[in-house]
Amino acid sequence: MRRPTSRAAPALAALALLAQAPAALAAPLRFDVPAGPLEAALQAYAAQTGVDLLFAPQAVAGLRSPGGRAVSEPEDALKRLLRGSGLTARRIGPRAFALTPAAPSVKTAAPSERRQPAPRPEAGEPLDAVLVQARRRDERLIDVPASVASVSAADLDRLGGDGALALRQAALGLTAAGQVSVETPTLVIRGQRRATAGDSALSVITYVNEAPLPNNGSILPSFDLSEVQVLRGPQGVLFGRNTTGGALLIHTNEPGRDSYVRAATGSSRLREVEAAADLTGAGAPVAVRLAAYGLKRDGLVENLGAGGDLDDRDQAAVRLSLAWKPDGPLSAMLVLDGFRAWETGSAAILSGSYPNPPDVTGGGNGRTPQAAPYFDCGVAGCDIDIALSRQRARGTRVTDIDLPPRSDRRNDGATLRLDWREGGLNLRSVTAYRRSVLDSALDSDGSPLPLNQIVRHIDLGQFTQEVRASGTGRDGAWQAGLFYMSTAPVGVQRTLWASVVTPSNPARVEFQYRRGESLAGFLDATRRLGAGFELEAGLRYTRDVSSACQVRVAAPAVDISEAACGEAGRAQSSAPTWTLGLTWRGERNLTLYAVTRRGYRAGGVNAPNFGPLLEAYQVYAPESLTDVELGLKWAGGAGDWRHRVDAALFRGWSRDIQRALFPAENFDGDGIAANDPPNLIINAGSATISGLELGWRGQWTQRLTLSASATLTQARFTALTVPALLAGLTPTDPDSLRFSYSPPYTARLTADWRLVDHDRLGRWTLWGDLFQSGPVRYVERAHDSNGMQKAFGIAGAGLTVQPPRRDDLILTLAVRNLFDEVYAAGGGAITPAVTATSMIYGEPRTVEVAVRRRF
Repeated sequence: MRRPTSRAAPALAALALLAQAPAALAAPLRFDVPAGPLEAALQAYAAQTGVDLLFAPQAVAGLRSPGGRAVSEPEDALKRLLRGSGLTARRIGPRAFALTPAAPSVKTAAPSERRQPAPRPEAGEPLDAVLVQARRRDERLIDVPASVASVSAADLDRLGGDGALALRQAALGLTAAGQVSVETPTLVIRGQRRATAGDSALSVITYVNEAPLPNNGSILPSFDLSEVQVLRGPQGVLFGRNTTGGALLIHTNEPGRDSYVRAATGSSRLREVEAAADLTGAGAPVAVRLAAYGLKRDGLVENLGAGGDLDDRDQAAVRLSLAWKPDGPLSAMLVLDGFRAWETGSAAILSGSYPNPPDVTGGGNGRTPQAAPYFDCGVAGCDIDIALSRQRARGTRVTDIDLPPRSDRRNDGATLRLDWREGGLNLRSVTAYRRSVLDSALDSDGSPLPLNQIVRHIDLGQFTQEVRASGTGRDGAWQAGLFYMSTAPVGVQRTLWASVVTPSNPARVEFQYRRGESLAGFLDATRRLGAGFELEAGLRYTRDVSSACQVRVAAPAVDISEAACGEAGRAQSSAPTWTLGLTWRGERNLTLYAVTRRGYRAGGVNAPNFGPLLEAYQVYAPESLTDVELGLKWAGGAGDWRHRVDAALFRGWSRDIQRALFPAENFDGDGIAANDPPNLIINAGSATISGLELGWRGQWTQRLTLSASATLTQARFTALTVPALLAGLTPTDPDSLRFSYSPPYTARLTADWRLVDHDRLGRWTLWGDLFQSGPVRYVERAHDSNGMQKAFGIAGAGLTVQPPRRDDLILTLAVRNLFDEVYAAGGGAITPAVTATSMIYGEPRTVEVAVRRRF
């Protein structure tokens, strides 16, 4: 029995016809649908075949279908019903299709035939009906009452380079940069980021196929992707981990999508291969998709010192997806994936030193009388100022470090999704396990002196389980569920810290073991009130428990296991979070909304167990953010132009902000080194975050597509509550601090121009992309010029060629960072105690040529 369909078209985000009778993907099916209104024909097709269809009601309004009566493959049968409608079917699952407006085909039956344009969709319907899952169900982007950026796999291919940096350009409002300490990308949305050190929770969580990635050592997948969605603002109800900044939703391709192979070559001896194949046999009960990826590239930063060049690429990954849909309401999807990297890692380029008045008048540990002969001696080889002068003369593409760099990573995961659909009730279970292993060696000061070096081995496992029930009806929709997460170390966790190493100050080895659990329950409901209004209310209650033990000993040292680590500190925190919103869709393709949300980041425990003086700061409380967002989304057109507009105005209030402090050894004065923390996190104040996010996309016939988007963000601390004991470790005046990794503005312009569209010449499309960022601080101290990046712009351009009569073949040429802009994409070590500071720079101009063949 198919799901009931609402007739209130202006109030619906999308119409899903979910059939309960199963159909094997490749098996022929029988259908008998009479000619008539297209909507009725699609309903009959779904009921007879068991194939799921997703489309906007406005897209089929007023259209007719010629009907059909045959036994054929699912996709061929659907094409018959859509003939002459101007719509095409895009496969989104093993037995599911989304209907979107069709683009004219390049392929022709004979050279003399002229290509006929597809019938123009009804005015006001956007040509690109983008589907998103911001509310854990498929909806059109224009109908979602939240600020969401959808990034296609094609967008990521164009921007290329580092996946995190490509997201920074493609999804405005998201700052993505490398994280020096644990090789996990730093993701910042609306000024929200994790503390600069320690093990605080993330402000932006990444979900792959609905399962959250671990805090540390995670890798963002970059191959065989369906789409990436960026949710801006606190996510406190529907998603497994509570966040204050937003969420990244990454969906990989499921069985049933096209098979393909893509190969690329380019600058720095780039060699990249990506392939995916649908291996489903005819009539097989299980649909199978196998995808693989390989990448090699020489280092972009020449290393004159120890080890190889930095910023190289040497990666391999594989993913196996299995979809099972037997007779009955139960279906399953299992995704197994593995990733390996053997690289030198990001280059931390020496960029400054301390003292740096007026904020920092001290010179750090490297300028003390005991350390000066080794780091401040006035002679090359033992003087950081001379090393800095030489680095500035070399520029940002050459470095000289004394620690051979290494970044070997391993990520394995398994995600099992079970669905039960019976009548109007849907049950979904998502079970996932991920293991992240990191072996790295990082010279974070970027100099030939042992000022700040980190050699790390991390091995973590994370298990998550979510169970969710949902339903829809004529008057609204609801969903409720439970979420559980457990994170634990696997084997020895070891970090060697070499900070201002002298004969009297040897390197230290730290063994730290952290465990965490999170349990949450949630309920969310939307109800249509009439006159185009919809009310949404959601509530979640989360309980987090964490523990940590830590031992620091002088290097070299034998491994210390978790069992021998000693007593672990423990913290527990809990809090309610919510969503309350009102949406109006009284006009076609127009959405107005107002929403308030609360999100929070879990509290935690500092390590090791502190002595009496610092005991009050052993644990820290959750950080919360409450916001109000007003938004508008509209799509329309005039003549040959079609437009889509998105706008969101927001203001948030953050409380109990988690900040990292760096006390010196024996700060507590008890003479016991075992209880001295290398850093500690405290709750230290409040802040406001306000901003505006704008987007426009315009399309003229099928030849020209333009887009413009911009974000404005103003974030400031309104109060700092620092205990007198710790006042010497941080500014206490809110005007003395600034939000890091949060530019005041960003803007992006893109253009796609179809230069040639001819039966004999094929289709040639020229594209351009311009990204502009305001100045970015990678340091919080207001008057510290170290860690500052001035406003910068990045341009890219390319050409895509589809040969005549070859719908299956695409050739591309891409030039990225066209004008070879030098800019810092992230901060390295920017701590006064270390004396030297470093930055991580974006990639230089690169050229790539690629070919993609679809099968």
